[in-house]
Amino acid sequence: MTDAGSRPGDGWRDTSDARLIGDVFSIEGRVGSDAFPAWIAGHARKLGVEAVVVSRTAFRIELRVRGAAALVDALEMGCSLGPYEVLVERISRRAVP
Repeated sequence: MTDAGSRPGDGWRDTSDARLIGDVFSIEGRVGSDAFPAWIAGHARKLGVEAVVVSRTAFRIELRVRGAAALVDALEMGCSLGPYEVLVERISRRAVP
């Protein structure tokens, strides 16, 4: 028995949005945990998107994010849930070239 959903070209279909976008995320709340930037970097790596911390305070972290649109959206969702040590109250996004 073969797993047709795991091999490109053999029944596998990519359903991700392949458009590349660049956004800046402004994440607000109790986000000052030293673990949060590493947590974001780990999830960005798993998703295959680039995420760079631009600025950071105890109540706000700003990221420049670039990747496939659907995966950037997924990173936003992940950041909204955050690790246990943070409480994300709001995420705003703006497009960047």
